[in-house]
Formats: sequence, structure tokens, C-alpha cells
Amino acid sequence: MCYASKMITPENLDSPLLGDGSVKPKGTVVSHGRKTPDNFLVPAGANGRSPPRSFYKAKTELPGVDSPSAWMVCAAVCLINITTDGFCFTLGVIFPVLLTTYGESAAMTSWIGSILTGMMLLTGPLIGYLLMKFGARLVCFVGAILAGTGTAISMFARSVVFLLFSLGVLTGFGFGCMSMAGLVSMTTWFDKKRPLALGIGTCVGGTGMFLYPNLFHFLRERYTLDGCFLILGGCMLHGTIMALLLRPAPSRRRTTAVQQSSSPSSFDLSIFRLWHYDLFLLSNFLFALGYFPLLMYVASRAEKELAISVTEANFLPMIIAIANIVGRITVTLLLASERTSKTGVLALAETVGGIVIIVSVFAQSYVTTVVFCVVYGVVGGIIMVAFPVVLADLVPIQMIEVAGGFFVFTVGLAALAGGPISGFILDISFGTFTWVFVIEGLLALLGSSFLVILFFVHRSPTRTAHTT
Repeated sequence: MCYASKMITPENLDSPLLGDGSVKPKGTVVSHGRKTPDNFLVPAGANGRSPPRSFYKAKTELPGVDSPSAWMVCAAVCLINITTDGFCFTLGVIFPVLLTTYGESAAMTSWIGSILTGMMLLTGPLIGYLLMKFGARLVCFVGAILAGTGTAISMFARSVVFLLFSLGVLTGFGFGCMSMAGLVSMTTWFDKKRPLALGIGTCVGGTGMFLYPNLFHFLRERYTLDGCFLILGGCMLHGTIMALLLRPAPSRRRTTAVQQSSSPSSFDLSIFRLWHYDLFLLSNFLFALGYFPLLMYVASRAEKELAISVTEANFLPMIIAIANIVGRITVTLLLASERTSKTGVLALAETVGGIVIIVSVFAQSYVTTVVFCVVYGVVGGIIMVAFPVVLADLVPIQMIEVAGGFFVFTVGLAALAGGPISGFILDISFGTFTWVFVIEGLLALLGSSFLVILFFVHRSPTRTAHTT
């Protein structure tokens, strides 16, 4: 019997599964014999006992999962992440170059990065649908072509308006396709080694933040800005080769026929019947809304309010970047243990992040500001790795595309709204950064509180039985 043929649908989503994969009518009490470290439910047999060992083996030890083939997929995703993470970070670094070259206002030029980020993240639900329809390989392949084309044709740009389309729309949407395809591939190709694989992909991708800015300056000095865009576009086209390595995982190949026969619209809506996923999205949105916008104020606050030199203030973002990599590596090793509660680690990191932002208003020296930057960076690195790991634990693997799409959408929405909200707070507080950090810290802490609730609910011993 094909395990994938018992895919969860809107009709049986609330119905308990039996050990043989069948669905019991609603109103049946089912005892569950095994739980993950986060206390997520694993179905037991029809007689209330734990199912035979072969049941778990058939579901968690599928051929190819966690195999050398899976690590080839991981290697491809690492190279994809280097490009997407690196180029997005580079846009902020080369902002003064774009200002000088095209002679537009700072507000107008900043829309390049905003549109690129928006196209990457806010199109998440659409890309999730495309992934269900066409698979990760094709979506990533087309995304690499769009990203490479958008960057290469930027060599013809003579105004920022052209870059809004080439870099913002084309490259942004292409990066969104590549990133989402990589996330889905890693999630479906790994099971026991999933936290380690996702952590490696995120850590290696972070090296692009150091590689691409230096590469940009090197190419610009030798081939001018136009030649630089052309060569970088060619580099991105190599993503098509990486896309060819994103083969469907064994578990996904078995579900293709079932997914194609189901209604995409009803499948999309069914994900919101999982209350813990809804709570995760709310927590994710509030935390991102309060946490990420502060990065652009750290150096400014140090310079204007603490009278720290420009050189020392400008070094603070680099400290955050280094600490971020350290946080990614640390949490990758931590989450690799099956005994570690993934939700618990993420909840703790977010709580510490919210508290440290609020407390940072008392940092009145360069040393204490550096300490804040280190903790802020480490927390950022932890959540970058833990977010997709917890997401994969919260939802059925058959729903990972649409779940990932709406997850990315919430991050994009927070990124889009976070800047204007923090700027408004800064304006009404007459340019004082204190209230910006306090209010943003409270938002982050509120978001973490929902994740703490989710953690304790799943740790509750009463969840050993499930009644519908």
C-alpha cells in the first residue's frame, strides 16, 4: 500500500489516522503512542497500542531520504543561498554607488531594495502554488533565468526606474522562486537530518554576505558598473545548474498523482485549519515586525545619542553580521539532536531578543552597545535557522509548499511595514531612538509570547490522546 495515497485532505484533516493509514470517523478517540521532542502527535494503532515498528520505518525511512542524494540537494541549495543572500545584502552596501551613478533621491533609489525584497517574500503564496503545480526543479530553473536576466539587463539602465523593473521585479521574483524551491527541497529530502541540513544551508548562504560585496567592488573597478551587472547576471544563471539537482524526493514522487487530483484552492485554505500553524504565523509576523527594522538604527543611535565616532559606529553592523553567523552555526549543532525541542529553542531565542532590545536603551557606552550587537546578531542567526525547522515540524509534509509560502509572506509583510512604523515612531518622538527600541522590543516580545504558548501546549501531557 502506498503511504502517500493517504494524504491529508480538508475532509479528513480533523479525523484521526490509524496505524494502517486509514481514517477513522469523527468522534473516535485514538490513543497516540509516540511523540516528538516538541510533543507533536504521532498516530497509534487501531487498538490504542503503538503501531508496529514497520509502520514508523515505512514513514520515516523512505529510500533516498537523508541519503547521499539528499546531501547533493543540500549542496545545491547552499550555492543558491550564497547568491540570493549575498546579492540582497550587497544592494545595501552599494546604495551610495547607485545614488551617485543615477542621480536620483535616496527615497527613490531605496525602492530598488524594497521592491526586490517585496517580490521575494510577498509572492510566497503564489510561488507555493507554482511549486505544487510544477515542482521545485522547474520553479528554481525559471527563477534562476529571471534573476540572471534581470541583473544582466541592468547594464542598459540609465535611470532608477529601469532598475526598479530589472532588479526589483525580475531579480526579486527570480530569487523568491529559487529560495522557496530550495526550502521545499531541503524539507522533503531530509527527515532525521533536517535541522542539520537546513542549518548548513543557512550558514553557508550567509557567506554570500561577505563574498558578494567584495566581488561587486572588484568587478566595478575593472569593468565599470555596467560590466559588473552583466557578469553578476551570468553568475546567477548558474543557478539553473543547481536547479537540475533539485529532484523530487521519494516521498514527494509518491504524492504527485494525489496532489494533482486535489483542488489547489481548498488545499490552500485547509492549512489554516491547523491552529498551531496560525499561531506560528502570528508570532512570526509580530516578532519580525519588531526585530528586523532595528538594524538600520543601531549605527545611527550610537553616533547621534552616544557620541561614538563614525568609524566605530559603522563597525557595529559588521559585528552583528559576524555574530549572526556564529548564531547560525551554534543553533545548527544544537538542533541536530533529536532530543532538542525545536519550538523551545526558537521561543527562548525570540524572548531573549525582545528583552535585549528593550534593555539596550540603557547601553550608554561603546562596550555595552557592542554587547547588545553581539546578542542581537546571535539571536538573528538562531531564528534564521530555526524558523524553517519549526515550520516543518508544525505542518504535514504534504502541505509544506503552501505553508512555506504563507510563512514567507508574513515575513515580507513585516519587512514592508516595519520600516515605516519605526520611522513614524522616530518622528513623533522628535528623533529620539529610545521609544523606537522600546516599542519595537515590545512587539518582538509579544510575538515570542505566542510561540511560548505554542511550546507549552505541545509539552502538555494531556495531548497524549486526541479526541475529535
